[in-house]
Amino acid sequence: MRDATSVVSDFHQVVNMEPRELEQWLACPQSQQILELLQRERQRGGGPQAPELYSEDDLREMVRVVSYVRRHMAQRHRLGDKSEAEVASSRWAASLRNWGHEPALDEPGAPAVDDGAGAGSGSQQREPAAGEGGG
Repeated sequence: MRDATSVVSDFHQVVNMEPRELEQWLACPQSQQILELLQRERQRGGGPQAPELYSEDDLREMVRVVSYVRRHMAQRHRLGDKSEAEVASSRWAASLRNWGHEPALDEPGAPAVDDGAGAGSGSQQREPAAGEGGG
């Protein structure tokens, strides 16, 4: 596993929803796990500047979230020329929200999430990635 500082920093880069936003979105158990992690983080005063406050389980979950969000952000091109409204209501966007990433918060025209080179409202449920087992 990468060092804790990098893992926590990457996690905060891809999880751009606040706990209250994620609470409103909750559509699957994965959202609940991320919400619990964010809430524990607030209680402990954690964040990108305090990677030592996270357990190994927390760090493993963060790595999983970062990996999922990056994979799905790389698939944005598949939506083609859809309008912002169509993208916002797509299964792709719903899946990202379930993992704590609101794609509408990304800068227009800019890559939303670092590709890791080197390393809301709605009600749709997330689609598990291949090999993920519905997790």
